[in-house]
Amino acid sequence: MKAAQRIITKPDKLSLGAVLLVVIVSYFWGLGIVGSKLALKFFTPFAYSGFRFLIASLFLLAVAFFTGQPMPKKKRDWAGLGLLGFLHTTLLYSFLYTGMDYITAGKTIVILNSQPFWVALAAPLFLLEKRFNLGMVAGLLLGFIGVSVIFIKDILQFNPADLRGGGLVLLAALSWTAGTIYAKKLMLSVTPLVTVAVQMFLGSLPLLVLGGVVPYEARLGLGLVSAALLVGLAIFCSCTPYFLWFWLLKRYPSGILSSFNFLQIIFSVAMAYPILGETVGLSLVLGAALVSLGIYMVNRF
Repeated sequence: MKAAQRIITKPDKLSLGAVLLVVIVSYFWGLGIVGSKLALKFFTPFAYSGFRFLIASLFLLAVAFFTGQPMPKKKRDWAGLGLLGFLHTTLLYSFLYTGMDYITAGKTIVILNSQPFWVALAAPLFLLEKRFNLGMVAGLLLGFIGVSVIFIKDILQFNPADLRGGGLVLLAALSWTAGTIYAKKLMLSVTPLVTVAVQMFLGSLPLLVLGGVVPYEARLGLGLVSAALLVGLAIFCSCTPYFLWFWLLKRYPSGILSSFNFLQIIFSVAMAYPILGETVGLSLVLGAALVSLGIYMVNRF
């Protein structure tokens, strides 16, 4: 327990290198949001997420094999990876994409990014991380307010379907939180690369099954462009950021790392302008400033 506690609770602040890596993670996740909007024109939500994470997992499993990464030997570790895949891949993306059928993408992003608050509440209880002080809580609130400012028009356009869609996306945020907490505990016995690869593989299988049985309206389907987009998203927006994220989780407090998740929204909105033709206004500038200040406060205090 003492060894586990040392891994989990120290250091309490991010190094400059860690900050750079977590910003890279946020950038690729933001790019993934924009790319997913394009990919969903070709694939149904479950099929898209299932194939994306299956491709990513096979790529990472190949890397693990050729670099001599040890695979789990105990049934307990395999069971743990299966549970992690269910929480962090199957449930997260099932709830997320189903919820997006009822509410706008802007409302989805705001609700999904309540995740840092849930991690901040759960980490002291389950990971022995230090509790957030008032300054850190204020930083999280500023970050969430910044995200809300960016999507203020979407938030104000309320309709009854928001309750159903919002509830599903909230479940996605809670699944993400549970996966983050459980991954940190699991990686005490399994390397980050193997953790990412195996949980992605196991979590993608139920998504593929759902893609085959859940009815959706017809999409454009598989072609050269859509196949290239799918593989690109799998490698650059799944393999790269998830490996870095799990590597960071093993070394730094989950609550502080999760505060940087707000950045992916800024990246995704900024990239949506040149790629999707969506407008960028004063709300993005103000929201980005609040998010940046919030992240600074979380790491400063």
